[in-house]
Amino acid sequence: MRKGRINGKTQTRCTFGFTNAGYVPGSTGYKSATWRCDNYYGTSGCAMTDQPTPLRARGGHYGDPNGGKPLHWMINTKQKNDNRRAVCGGRTAPPDMKRVGRTYCDEYPFASTYEGGTKLPASQRETTWVSPNENNTQGARITNWRRPMHVMDNDPFYVVV
Repeated sequence: MRKGRINGKTQTRCTFGFTNAGYVPGSTGYKSATWRCDNYYGTSGCAMTDQPTPLRARGGHYGDPNGGKPLHWMINTKQKNDNRRAVCGGRTAPPDMKRVGRTYCDEYPFASTYEGGTKLPASQRETTWVSPNENNTQGARITNWRRPMHVMDNDPFYVVV
């Protein structure tokens, strides 16, 4: 499979046949969970896309596996930047945050989700001030989680503490 390829979702049908002397032969079967394989990041792998994948971080109602709704990953860079600008654009850290090096506006839900930006009501989103290093570290952790889990555009996931 060449890099950048994402196959469609599919299922496998498993059928089991059985026979026993003196009994009527029979069979049973089931459909597997829905899955999709890809080589988007240059390594092949498959993911069960109907079951949201957990990501270790903090969350609220959206992204909360305990009764909340899943978030959905978004790969559209322009929309991600628009989401970030809608929530953090033009804001500067308050003086007390600047004094401790927390100068970067960090948003939840993530700008790289379909729920990011101002898609949700204000009560379902939040911002905080973090150091640039913390933000870069978190971003790398999310990317390093997303790639081996093969989380693609519009795949659901939960955020767990």
